[in-house]
Order: sequence, then structure tokens, then C-alpha cells
Amino acid sequence: MAVILTTALTTVVASGHALSAGAIARDVVFEMLVGAVSGAAIAFAGQWLIVRIRLPAAGLYPAFTLALACLSFGVTTLLHGSGFLAVYVTGVLIGSGALPHAVGVRRVHDTLGWLSQVVMFLLLGMLVFPTRLLPVAGMGLAIALFLAIVARPLVTALCLAPFRYAWRESAYVGWVGLRGAVPIVLATIPVMANVDGGRQLFDVVFFIVVVGAILPGATVPWITNVLRMSSSAPPPPKASVEIDTRRQRGDELHAYFVSPQLAVAGATIADVPLPAGAAVSMLERAGALIAPAGDVQILAGDYVYVIAPAEDRAHVELLFGRAEEH
Repeated sequence: MAVILTTALTTVVASGHALSAGAIARDVVFEMLVGAVSGAAIAFAGQWLIVRIRLPAAGLYPAFTLALACLSFGVTTLLHGSGFLAVYVTGVLIGSGALPHAVGVRRVHDTLGWLSQVVMFLLLGMLVFPTRLLPVAGMGLAIALFLAIVARPLVTALCLAPFRYAWRESAYVGWVGLRGAVPIVLATIPVMANVDGGRQLFDVVFFIVVVGAILPGATVPWITNVLRMSSSAPPPPKASVEIDTRRQRGDELHAYFVSPQLAVAGATIADVPLPAGAAVSMLERAGALIAPAGDVQILAGDYVYVIAPAEDRAHVELLFGRAEEH
């Protein structure tokens, strides 16, 4: 939405011809519709193909999914749709389906995502001159404070109102919500279009984003305590266990934190009434791995790794609680 509106407004300013609200709304609906349909179509085609081809190396599967992302963005853009929405839809659909070597594919994409962010911030930083930020510091600081204190919390509260969030939760999301460099990227569009004042607009936006990231970021511990939003979740497991296979199976491996309130705390592995087809693969205790012999006692604070068919996950979670996602 932000990309579409920024492009439309830049077109209006650069051309000098006003666009009606109806024309902008029509373009938004068209680009969103084309983006969603195109992204879904490429995702279904890619999903059908990726489970049937046999690439000679596991490292080629991340290259295949990356090619699908580029194809989704490129084809949709040529169709005058939203390439960003198309890539998002393609990624969600492919990632939620059967994916050979899923662990390796996700690790590569996670690495590429972080690397892209680092490179993006580096390149955007090279476009900024500190001497140009000083003249817009007053305006930028005023807008940044208004966004952080008034606009963002108010809009967040309105957006979360239908979901019946408590006021403390809405306030917390509005204050420490995710910040990014997207506004800076969008501010380059008027600059590239040679819009009058585009360079000054870029400097103002850059200043706002930096202040908007530093101000809430530095106060996260304080606002967490003030709003009583500290998490009581157990600490993450120190061991990382991954299963990477090309063939898709119905069995899943999940880690479960053993809290003192669970009935399995203090029981031996042999005494735990696991469903047929499920088994304890190992235990983690204080960072050390323990072989799952039948007489091994499960203690509070342990992490129990259970492998079981997907349809038995609800049964296993009745014994061990919610699985830890890591």
C-alpha cells in the first residue's frame, strides 16, 4: 500500500496533473488483486514443481525458491500489479507447504534476509550527508515525536480494537512496534523522479526514521516494566536439533519445556503415556544432552524432544504443554 500511494503521489507531483480519489482507489485495487492472484499462481506452480524435481544438490533448492521469488516479482510487475504483495503471497504459500530440505532452505533465506538489511542500510547511509540533516533536524524531530507519541499509538489502538487487546498491550505494540528502513526506500522514489524538494524530503524522512528507531528502542526495558508486559515464557533451549530431509513425512520433532506444574515432571520416560508412534528422542538438562533410556527421570526445567506423527501433536501437548518454536 505504501509503495502504491508513494508512486501515485510522486506521479501527480512530477506530472502536475491531479488524480482523482477514484482513480487512485481503482489503481490500488487493481494492483493488489493482480499481485495476490499472480503470487498465488506462481506459488502453486512452484509448489507442484519443487516436490517433483530431483535437483542434484540440496544447495540448489534455495536457489530454486529464490528464483521463484524473482519470477513472482518480475511477472507481476510486468502485469502492472504489486510485486511486493506477490512475493509475500508466494513466500507464505510455499513456506507453509511441503518443502524439500526445508531447514536448509529457510536458513539460506534467513541469512539472505539479514544480509540484505545490512547492505540496504549501508547503501542508504551513503546517500545521506550529515550537513544536510542539520537544517531539517527541527522539523524531523517534531514529526518523529508526533509519530511516536501520538500518531502511531493512536492508529495501533484503532487497528487492534476489533481484536479486543487490553489497553496495555495496544500501548506496548504502538510504542515498540517494528521499525524499518522502508520509509527511507520510499523516499528515494521522489528523488529518482526529480521531484522538486525530493532531496529535502529524503533527508527529513531519514531523520524521522533514525529518531523513531532510537527513541522507542532505548526505552523498551523501561516501557516493558511500566506496562507490566514482561514475558514469563521459559528460557530457550540451549541445544539446537534439526532434521533435514528431502522426503516429506508425517512425523514432526518438537521440543517441550517441562514446568513444575506438569504431571510428567518427576516421572520416568517409560511411565509417560505417549501415543503409539511417538517417542522421546532426547532430553536437554542444563545444556547437556541425555539419551532417552526408559528409566531416565524427567525433571522440571528439562527440555524433552518428542518425535511423533503430526496428527498426534495435540495428544503430546496434553502431556508436555505447548511446543517451543525455535
